[in-house]
Amino acid sequence: MRYPADMAPGLTAEALGELAQSTPERIRELTQLGLLRGPEARYSPGDVHRIRLIEAFAAAGVPPEALARASDRGTISLAYYDQLHQDPGTPSTRTYGELLADLGDTSRDLRRLFGALGVAEPDPGNRLSREDERLLVAVLDALEANRDRDLALRALHVFGDYARRGSEAAMSVYGEAVERATADIAGIPAMDVYERFLQPWARFARLVPELSAWLHSRQLSAAIDAWSVEETERLLGESGFVPLRQAEDPAIAFIDLTAFTRLAEEHGDRVAASVASEFANLASRIVERRAGRLVKQLGDGVLLRFPRALDGVESALDVLDRLEPAGLPTGHAGIAAGPLIVREGDVFGRTVNRASRIADQAPPGQLLAPVELAAELPAAIQRAQAGVVSLQGIADPTTLVRLWR
Repeated sequence: MRYPADMAPGLTAEALGELAQSTPERIRELTQLGLLRGPEARYSPGDVHRIRLIEAFAAAGVPPEALARASDRGTISLAYYDQLHQDPGTPSTRTYGELLADLGDTSRDLRRLFGALGVAEPDPGNRLSREDERLLVAVLDALEANRDRDLALRALHVFGDYARRGSEAAMSVYGEAVERATADIAGIPAMDVYERFLQPWARFARLVPELSAWLHSRQLSAAIDAWSVEETERLLGESGFVPLRQAEDPAIAFIDLTAFTRLAEEHGDRVAASVASEFANLASRIVERRAGRLVKQLGDGVLLRFPRALDGVESALDVLDRLEPAGLPTGHAGIAAGPLIVREGDVFGRTVNRASRIADQAPPGQLLAPVELAAELPAAIQRAQAGVVSLQGIADPTTLVRLWR
């Protein structure tokens, strides 16, 4: 038997076909091949995910018959595939096309919502789950109440992009876990492989949506608090309730690992990717202590943003100091302060370009900065002239200073 005996029964072929956006005939065909349980035991909601996977294989040119033969030989198993996913939910009483018709003019916003989130829009004859439909209609109501709908959709686009990248990153780790277990699972039946090695990852995958919601809520609360404090302080200062603080330009730092290309050539891309990931995690933890933020990872480097130059200098020096004790290659860094263009979580502009070019000039283990930035630092930060250079994309020559403690 290909599926656990305790799999919950209940759905007819007709009910499963409606839930999976398939047909009873297709359900019976897959059942005869042994890819789904027989009709005498009925079907489970989890079969929806199995059918979706089978059809994805078919669209890629792998017929169900090939999957059935491989399953019979124990090479693969779809038995536990549904356990990687959330319950598909109860289908809505109306099709997606009927939902659009009921929404009237607002249906345009629903279609834009799918595009902003980077999720495929359902076919008109398909049915969303009742919970999905409720959530999407609630988001539409919130958009309707928002005066700047385009800006709200941009925010959803950012969230959708981050969710996609986070999901892809999680699955790349899952794939690495499978590869690491290859030697241990050789010759073991596919179902035993799942029980012994992959079931913990399935549990993790099912928790990711809940964890993502919790994490997003926590991060959003922190961002709201930070913005509220900054904006309220500005209003209090302008109204004379507290002294106005002198505004400082934000700072951008680039930190790159040294000899990363040679590391990849000698040890392979997987080792290099693991080193880069450890580096990014280390840098992110360190810079958060001084209100810094890892904007993005760029191969062997990281782009960091800080509210002021001193925070950036202290954090960059901390990162450089911690690399070798953490078993990572040495690094080199550059920092610059000035105006930024901030768009959808990323940063652009002359300051970003300048910091990147300065980092390229830094020898291993060193942090370089423009002389005017160094002049504003306290005496605890040591400095020495590092030369005058022409930076690509920067018109005037730049006098660089090496910084250390």
